[in-house]
Amino acid sequence: MKAGDWHQFARHTGPEPPAVYTVSELRAMPTRRLEAYIEERNAWLQYVQLPWAAGLRAQKRIDRIIKDNALRAPGAKNVVAVTAKHTAGKSTQVRAWANRFYRETLGPAFDDPTPPTWRPRPGVHAQDVPVCWIDLGSGKIRLFTTQVLSFFGYPTNGLIPDLVARFSDVVENHRLKLLVVDDINMLQLGNRDARQVLDHLKHINTVLGQHGGSLVLVGRREANSLVYTDPQLAGRLHVIQLETFRSEPEHRAEWQEFLHGAEQVLLPYLPAAEPGLLPRSLAPDIWRRTQGFMGDTVDLLRQVMHMAAEDGSWTIRKSHVAAAFLSERAKTEESMLPVLVRAKRAEAQRQVGAAR
Repeated sequence: MKAGDWHQFARHTGPEPPAVYTVSELRAMPTRRLEAYIEERNAWLQYVQLPWAAGLRAQKRIDRIIKDNALRAPGAKNVVAVTAKHTAGKSTQVRAWANRFYRETLGPAFDDPTPPTWRPRPGVHAQDVPVCWIDLGSGKIRLFTTQVLSFFGYPTNGLIPDLVARFSDVVENHRLKLLVVDDINMLQLGNRDARQVLDHLKHINTVLGQHGGSLVLVGRREANSLVYTDPQLAGRLHVIQLETFRSEPEHRAEWQEFLHGAEQVLLPYLPAAEPGLLPRSLAPDIWRRTQGFMGDTVDLLRQVMHMAAEDGSWTIRKSHVAAAFLSERAKTEESMLPVLVRAKRAEAQRQVGAAR
């Protein structure tokens, strides 16, 4: 991704919400018009944002840390690390927050389809790019550094020390305030290349901090993750953990709250559905298929919404939930649920027996 691509991505809000119709109106539509409407509705579903309380809390916390960093004296700042299981929603939440940060930092210039420019010094024009997003990739310092430089259109040839030194020019010339590095779990203990990248990230944090900028890391926390075990970084690291929804009775209210919020967004486009369909009637079925992972849950909801339109039922049925195609992770864990349930029951019976 280049800086101009990020600008266009941040400005793209997706399709407008489609019109809302009654069941009678939909069934009276000519076939071609109905088909076009279903496709329009499906396109909107691919962009729709479903409210998630824990995700919004995470965004607010990131926002507070970054704003406080900008107010402090020049130097290395606190580093944010957002972690969760794979497909649990961490990158989606950080990207949503980074888009908003980019929009707010640019102000009125954000509305221009062309990335804004400014003069860092006489005779020099540079794009004003307050946010840079990098996917770590292989965890090698050359690849990481060239990704950052390429994002801003800088030359990527030369010795590694020269490439690293160019980062200071990037920050100054483009008024960079936020560097987001995704897939940080690629940095593993015992890997020499990973240690070099981490040391470079510490240097980047200092350079950014000298200009009021911040570093945000995204990636699953694992036992051999270098970022989460480095003693020097630990003094500045603020970890934000996002959890999957759980099925135990004491956690069900949070799951139902999420599905209730999703239903408020989706129900107008299910004119044959009754309120409570998602949080009450289908909550157990949806959890069983997705195990409460945000990525799989949103994917399932998009699919069953489309199924409800295609078959003309205009409501979500248990058969729709059962027919949704999900990730290999979700399918594997779903197949293991009966085994886990039996194990939990056996453990509960063992504890009862021991108490007697």
